[in-house]
Amino acid sequence: MIIANSWQATGVAVILYLVGLQGIPRETIEAAALDGVDGIRRFRLVVVPQARTSTAVVMGISLANGLKSFDLIWVLTNGGPGRATETLAVSMYWQSFVLQRPGSGAAIAVVLTIIVVAVSVAYLRKQLRTH
Repeated sequence: MIIANSWQATGVAVILYLVGLQGIPRETIEAAALDGVDGIRRFRLVVVPQARTSTAVVMGISLANGLKSFDLIWVLTNGGPGRATETLAVSMYWQSFVLQRPGSGAAIAVVLTIIVVAVSVAYLRKQLRTH
């Protein structure tokens, strides 16, 4: 499941990073080169800090998608063996449609929504803080 999920999410992450890297001014990279910073140090000291916003967006999207993961888990394992790969989203589906308990499924959906929003807001606040 990890390999399938990574493969599925890679395209979006690459596009977001590409857009973020294109937004980095060439002048800062050239200034670092003129100051004698080359290779990995230039990337680590100049590019990575300026790609912080892209990293925050990619990590936030990945986090939210990971918390509400359903499709791959259901298709690959049905939440099994036993309940070993069951997430809140799979549990919500199981309660709502398999066991015919829509109230329990709705309660799980509300809890899942609260968790995803709270974690996403906390993560984005931490990452996008201006110093």
